[in-house]
Amino acid sequence: MERKAEDAARTILGPLASAGMPALALEHECRKEMRRARQLFRRLRRLGKEMDDARLREIAKQVDAWVERVEGTRRVFAPLHDSDDRDEIESLVAAEVLLQVIENLRPLLSGMEIVSSVPKDLFLPAATFAEWNSLFQNVFFNAANATRDLDERRAQRTGGRTGRKAWIRIEDNGAGVDFENSDRLFELFCRRMPISEERRALGLGGMGLGLTIIRMIAHQRRASANFVRPSPKWSTAFQLSWSTPQ
Repeated sequence: MERKAEDAARTILGPLASAGMPALALEHECRKEMRRARQLFRRLRRLGKEMDDARLREIAKQVDAWVERVEGTRRVFAPLHDSDDRDEIESLVAAEVLLQVIENLRPLLSGMEIVSSVPKDLFLPAATFAEWNSLFQNVFFNAANATRDLDERRAQRTGGRTGRKAWIRIEDNGAGVDFENSDRLFELFCRRMPISEERRALGLGGMGLGLTIIRMIAHQRRASANFVRPSPKWSTAFQLSWSTPQ
């Protein structure tokens, strides 16, 4: 099993490394273009005032809203920009990490309600923020996919300690998984569910890599990543667990 995981890691890391630097370069260019967009917005707003043209003012308002949406989406990549987030290994407060991940993802979660009950004194295993960000991003992307066709899209994040084990659990009310065979979903290119072209266009999963990456990161930091039986009223429960000092 360990050899299989190592082979999966090599299969994934090559393409991810090849994509990483172009993605950062693209983000740098996007940042410059967004500054230009804000300059154009200010000129358009000023012109609308000078000409006393309600139509120009309305267009300026729409452009401003569009810029805000794009800026919000770019926050998904924020941990890649900060060298401390990428390189500094430390024990981080779980509740704060989860809150930051959700805030960064908010434009992509399409109004999903996410409630929380995570102790403020629960610390994740020592790692970089970028690692935990990547892991939990994938978990919430899965929840977003699983609930996308529902009128009420909900998830909850909970955490706690059981003896010497600490855990974070993320549950959603979506399509659910076959719990008895759920471990195979962490295998490379195994998809949790079929995904439509529309969903794939949103960039929310569909390649069968997310859960493999989740388990790779967890194992790297001596944690376990598994599906567990969900609580009442929930369909799917992902759990990250790790040992704590006595």
